[in-house]
Amino acid sequence: MKEYVKRGDLVILIGVLVLSGLLYVPLLFSRGGTVAEVLSDGEVVERIDLDSVNEPYTIKIRGSVILVEPGKIGYLESDCPNGECVRFGMLSRAGAAAACVPNRTMIRILSANREKDGPDAVTY
Repeated sequence: MKEYVKRGDLVILIGVLVLSGLLYVPLLFSRGGTVAEVLSDGEVVERIDLDSVNEPYTIKIRGSVILVEPGKIGYLESDCPNGECVRFGMLSRAGAAAACVPNRTMIRILSANREKDGPDAVTY
């Protein structure tokens, strides 16, 4: 019977998987500072340093209730018809965002060391 996967192929595959996993580990554990922005009609209503939040509290805005906890933020409830914004869950990592389109509100999380109006990426 013909052998499709040889021992050498398996060793190389395992090596590549281990190496890629090691490169990903720092991203899993790097928290850095995170700042959440609550927007209404595209305007920033509130900026929250999630690392400095000690006790949970809520923000009510345009029919939505936003829950802020230490290190995370998310929609708790909303009066919009489908409630999709609540299903986003709690956001905790930079780059995450949730929006309630009917209420015209949005939550986004930024890295604390990100320049406010700087580019996200530059290509040449």
